[in-house]
Amino acid sequence: MDDNELSGRDGQSKMEVTKSSFSQALPRILNDIAESCCVALDLEFSGIFSKQDRKPSTDGSSGGGRTLQSRYEEVKEAAEKYQILQVGNLYTSSV
Repeated sequence: MDDNELSGRDGQSKMEVTKSSFSQALPRILNDIAESCCVALDLEFSGIFSKQDRKPSTDGSSGGGRTLQSRYEEVKEAAEKYQILQVGNLYTSSV
């Protein structure tokens, strides 16, 4: 276990990656992503993307059943408007 790796309560490894340790951790992050069947990202922004900021649905839905593409576009717009302060990553090798 390297200096940035923490032991998770579920037996899985966790890493605390900071600005100063990012370049050292990047090869492992990329390898973990490449070997994963599922990747989840949790982004923390410097502001709140409110419902008023959302564009109306173009497919006639109320927005509750947004598509993956429309959700991506919302997050992309939030990332352009606010700073990303923190990123949480989850990689899994089986579903």
